[in-house]
This record gives sequence, structure tokens and C-alpha cells, in this order.
Amino acid sequence: ARSCAACVGLLASLAEARCGIVRIVNRDFYASNRRYADKLDGIDPASYEKYIRALETAAGDGRILDDGCGTGAVVRRLREHGHHACGCDVSPEFIERATQSGGHHFSLVRQDGTLPYADASFRVVGSFNVLEHVERPGQYVDEICRVLEPGGVLVLATPNMLSLSWPRPRLGIGNLWRIRLMNLLALVGRALNRGAAKEFVTLRCEVDMAEFEPDHDAVCLTN
Repeated sequence: ARSCAACVGLLASLAEARCGIVRIVNRDFYASNRRYADKLDGIDPASYEKYIRALETAAGDGRILDDGCGTGAVVRRLREHGHHACGCDVSPEFIERATQSGGHHFSLVRQDGTLPYADASFRVVGSFNVLEHVERPGQYVDEICRVLEPGGVLVLATPNMLSLSWPRPRLGIGNLWRIRLMNLLALVGRALNRGAAKEFVTLRCEVDMAEFEPDHDAVCLTN
């Protein structure tokens, strides 16, 4: 019986490997993920236009950082418009592609999650659909505040986790309404200033790379 159970377990593991099921989404998931980079390269540049306009309006002639720059599309467009812009990300694969197409204006986030920039380095920091993917969201926001100039601006875009179209059905998430309820309770706790209320709610996430789309890997409820 033990032998049969072991065989079943082995077959299940082999099936998962063929399907490309990732059981834990963390920084390593992005490090050399070419399929994810391909998806980012395929995003219509027009989808960034509102975000780019917000960055440009806030920056004036100041420096701009795109934190979580992916393969560099936003930074390339900003520099084409004459802005002093740079980008950073946790993935060496993303940074390599960004550098190949946009020059040496991209940096890798340090292993401890800190940004490779001095305090007060930027007038504007942008974050476009990144926060929901971050394992340590509190540190992520703290680092943005550190590198912003006094009076600087954060331009942040992230999904509305309470909307009926989000979160999207995906592997490892059994009950979408439970997630919405968790997020709502966290928001209420913050509104009532309860000391035990979490700043962010994070989720366990699993990804099937055979059917992967960006945002299947979101791990943080960002409202």
C-alpha cells in the first residue's frame, strides 16, 4: 500500500512539473521567468498612457523612478519624452531585457528588498500594478517614501480587490468571496483604528504556467 501511495505521489509530482505548477509565488518566481517577461513585452503600450501622463505631470523637470518597471516600456517612453527616468525590478530577466531595449537606466532591487538609490533621489516614484505582487508590501511602500524627495509624489496604480471582476479565478484560490470579505474586514479594522488590524492582507498563491496570465500571481490585497 505504501508503495502504491508513493507511486501515486510521484506521478502527481511529474504531472505538476509538466504543467509548470508553481506552489509558492515569491521573488524567485520572477528571477528568470522568461514567459512572464514575454507577457510583459506583449502588453499594448497604450495601456500605460494614463500612468505616464500622471508621472509627467507630477515630475515637471524632476527625476522619475518606475518601481517595478518590468521590461522597461514606461521608462523608454518617458525618456523619449525628454524626462530623466529610470526603473528597477526584482527580476534579473526583466532588467536584462529592459537594458537591451532602453539603455543602462535600470537597476535590480537588492536581495533584502531595499532600493539601490540614495534617500530623496526622486521627485516622483511610480508603481503600476506592482503592489499586489509584493511579499512585503509595508517595506515596499517604506522604500518608496525613503527615495522620494520631501514633498515628492507617489503615483500608484493597483487593482480594486473589492470589485466583482477581481480577484480573478485562479489556482490555489478556492473562494473569491472569502477573499473579498477578508479585504473588507481589514479595511474596516483600519477605519476603526483597531491596533490588531493588518496594514495589508497577503494570500497564498499558486500559478499554473501552462495557463498563466499576469495578475494570476497577485499575493497582496491592496485596498
